Amino acid sequence: MSEWIRIEDNEIAPFGKRAMRFSNRAFTYEISIDETNQNTFTVNFDGQTENWDIETKDFDGISYRLCGITRLVPRLGSDGDWYELILSKVAEIKYWGTGVLHRHDIETD
Repeated sequence: MSEWIRIEDNEIAPFGKRAMRFSNRAFTYEISIDETNQNTFTVNFDGQTENWDIETKDFDGISYRLCGITRLVPRLGSDGDWYELILSKVAEIKYWGTGVLHRHDIETD
């Protein structure tokens, strides 16, 4: 496994523009991201739109990893969970709380 290298706040992470749909057994939601905004991305769920802050950006030579703290979205993740959004060929997002992985969702078509 490759090592993640931190991208500093004053550096641009060229992760492109992308809309991703995630699904688990109970629901579907969408994340939209655009490299022209290095500070937030949009989460759409049940007609609700939230902007989540990007606190850290990393690169492993292949994929980008964006991390931060979730905002309150019912059933999607409790307010204050740590997220890791991995932007690879098939994106994935992990939700963490106090060192415990709560959920791991993978991009669907």
